[in-house]
Amino acid sequence: MRFTTLIALLAAVAACTDGSAQTGDGSAQTAMARALETGTQPEGIVARRLAAGDDVYAPWWATFSPDGRYETFTDWRSNELAIRDLETGEIRQVTNTAEAERGYARGGVFSSDGRRIAYGWNAESVVLRTIPTEGGEATTLLDAATRGADAVHPLDWSPDDGSVLAGLVTYEVATGDGFGNAGYELVLISTSDGSVRALKQGPDFRILYGRAFFSPDGRYVAYSAFFGGSPQMGDVRTIEVTSGKETDVLAGPSNDQVLGWSEDGTRLFVVSDRAGSHSIWAIPMQNGARVGDPTLVRRDVHGFASGHVAAGNLYYHVVTETPKLYTMGLDLASGRVLSEPVAEKRGWATWIGHPVWSPDGQYLAYAQGTDRQAIVVRAAAGNHLREFPLPSGFLTVSRLRWTPDSRRLVMGARGTTHSGSSNVLTLTLATGDYELGYTNPAESWPVSADGRKVYRHWRGTMSVFDLTTGEISPLYPAEAMAEVGCRPGPPALSPSGDHLAFLGAWCVGV
Repeated sequence: MRFTTLIALLAAVAACTDGSAQTGDGSAQTAMARALETGTQPEGIVARRLAAGDDVYAPWWATFSPDGRYETFTDWRSNELAIRDLETGEIRQVTNTAEAERGYARGGVFSSDGRRIAYGWNAESVVLRTIPTEGGEATTLLDAATRGADAVHPLDWSPDDGSVLAGLVTYEVATGDGFGNAGYELVLISTSDGSVRALKQGPDFRILYGRAFFSPDGRYVAYSAFFGGSPQMGDVRTIEVTSGKETDVLAGPSNDQVLGWSEDGTRLFVVSDRAGSHSIWAIPMQNGARVGDPTLVRRDVHGFASGHVAAGNLYYHVVTETPKLYTMGLDLASGRVLSEPVAEKRGWATWIGHPVWSPDGQYLAYAQGTDRQAIVVRAAAGNHLREFPLPSGFLTVSRLRWTPDSRRLVMGARGTTHSGSSNVLTLTLATGDYELGYTNPAESWPVSADGRKVYRHWRGTMSVFDLTTGEISPLYPAEAMAEVGCRPGPPALSPSGDHLAFLGAWCVGV
């Protein structure tokens, strides 16, 4: 699986939308549809490609410096926060703590003066940090756990750099409407003392990465969010920082995503499919409210991932190769390819991960979706699919594994009522039922044929961990290994499920 992104520049957007908003008697949607049918892009708009990237970073989390020269992102090759120079293409690592802390950066936002970056750091706890753009010592502003949250997402800096706008995600109660972030809080975090002030909170909305921006005067925050009842659509709103008053800018049955403000604050740029085609629009604004109909900036922008206004230009990412899962035939004896890769028939917006073949070779299983995921099982012969949505209270899974008899799937899972990362679910294909096991490190250990036990070394002996009862029973006595001065290493289970192989590890004197 991979995707390629294109970093494009739409130049001079602020100068070319001069307030000729269509304010006729129709709705915004009618005006936008008419603009697509009869209008053309404003003169002076120049779109050009700046750079292309591959799957070492996710474009949904990348943002741009105020001068438009640099892009910050997570480099997944090292898990560190990194910066790309859009003029030279050079990538420079900013943080250097992933290996020592066994963590990774997620999201990064430049300060208004371009000297610091606010970023999320996921390790034993999830924290919000700031670090000088040139690298150096990081400052922790907030541990998400102190607010009862599970994750923190930096969104923007205030114009005076006195606070960071961030989203706090809490996995608590399943909403039942299909999107996974059950609790969300939009907050301002002081850069001087780390104090927190809530702007908005509740279980029925979620702001995506890079979808909230301060107005140039700092009075308003414009954001786009998914709301309960329409998890696949985005609305655009503004919120007044001092009072918390909210105003709809674009709402209703369409996907509207905010991109940023013009430098003078009189326009808000969005990408929307409201008129039937994803296009970029400029919305005239005054005192945090829309004062006219949107004007067309660029039509038919497909594969749009994220955007950001900087230095009078609009920078945006386009996904040009979408994530897909491919299968192909191989002759392992000769090493020859027997067939061309065939992609799973899924839309570009559907995430697919953790593919694994059943031991008997009859089925391919994988996880699908980004919020409340489902397990998909496909027959090897043909394309017959079965989907098994995760049970209530669970949102995402990690590593899928089959039991040796190919009848069950075992996976690590996390979610709302079960926030730990190592809860174990066992799916029985014949019934479609899930069984919850005890929390344990099952993701790295072989599973028994019935999916209810894992085999692991434990305190010097080979043991069986019962997922049903939580009991640990010795399988190979420690005394036997001690006689030769060794302890058992990680085991491997035979395909038949009746034999274990393991190394004598940490041996002394042999």
